Amino acid sequence: MSGQGKYRELWPEYYSQAQGVIFVIDAADKLRVAVAKNELELMFEDPGIRDRPIPILFFANKKDLPYALNESEIASEFELDNISDRNWHIAASNALSGDGITEGIDWLAKMLPKKTSK
Repeated sequence: MSGQGKYRELWPEYYSQAQGVIFVIDAADKLRVAVAKNELELMFEDPGIRDRPIPILFFANKKDLPYALNESEIASEFELDNISDRNWHIAASNALSGDGITEGIDWLAKMLPKKTSK
């Protein structure tokens, strides 16, 4: 879902049924990184996320820009090493060129629970 403010209030409606989360970070905008960190903390407070060990894929978007934060810097800014109750992964990406998108989606697909056929 969109990160625009008017849509954020809709996020919790989907948490209880989510099997994974894709969290896109504008790695080239320090102010947005701070806002995104706050949104991530709010997401973790919701029981639909907090109480379920669903995997989280972080796309560090705009990796092509020279001043973009790298994966290590993103992990540090978001204190991701404190997340020990679920799998998470940072994929450096460029949404315009598609770089890093397949890698990230492949990781998330491997983390999702396997469906059993009936």
